[in-house]
Amino acid sequence: MSGVGGLGGVAGVGGVGGVDPRLAPLRTMAFGLLVVLVDLRFDGFDVLPDPVGWVVAVVVVSRLAGLHRAFTVATAASVVCLLVSVPGVLATDLGLLGALDTAATTVFVFAVCTAVRALVRDEAVAADQLRWADLGLTVVLVALLLLAVLEPGVGVLALVVGLCLLIVFVLFLLLLARVGRAAAPAAPAAPVGPPPGPV
Repeated sequence: MSGVGGLGGVAGVGGVGGVDPRLAPLRTMAFGLLVVLVDLRFDGFDVLPDPVGWVVAVVVVSRLAGLHRAFTVATAASVVCLLVSVPGVLATDLGLLGALDTAATTVFVFAVCTAVRALVRDEAVAADQLRWADLGLTVVLVALLLLAVLEPGVGVLALVVGLCLLIVFVLFLLLLARVGRAAAPAAPAAPVGPPPGPV
C-alpha cells in the first residue's frame, strides 16, 4: 500500500504481514516526544526542554528516510520544530514562531502517519485516521484563533479543540510505541521440558 498526497514510495519492507524491524526506533521516538508533550516550567524555565525530544525525532526519522519518502518530509519538519523549540526553553509566547511550530508539527505528524500507514498493515487505519484528525483539528483551531480576535467568546471553543488536538497527539505517540514494539525482535523462546539427563 503506498502513501497518498505525494508522500508515497516504499522501499525495503519486511516479511509479508510482519513489521519491518527497522521501525523499532519509533518506540524510542515516542518516549522522546513525551518531553515535547509535557511542559514543566520552574521560574519560567522549561525543566523538560522540547529540543531534547525533537533531537530524538530528527535522529530517528532521518534514519528511516530510506524506508518511505514521508520520513524524509518528517525529517525536514522535525528539524524546523527543533530550531523553533530552542527559544521556547525560556519563552512561553513565541508569536510567529509558535505558528511555525504548529505548522511544522502538523506536517511531522501527517508525514509519519503516512509512512506508518504504508508500511504497517495492522496500523494503516489508525494511522490514516490520526493524520487527518490532527490536520483537521489544527485547521479548525487556527480558524477559531483568528476568529477570536473579532469574537472573544470563540476562545472557549478554541480551547476545547486544542484539548482534542492534545488527545490526538497522545494517540499518535501510542501508535508509534505500538509499531516500535511490534517491530522489535522477539526474545528467543525458553526451552520446554526438563533438561536432558546424563547419558
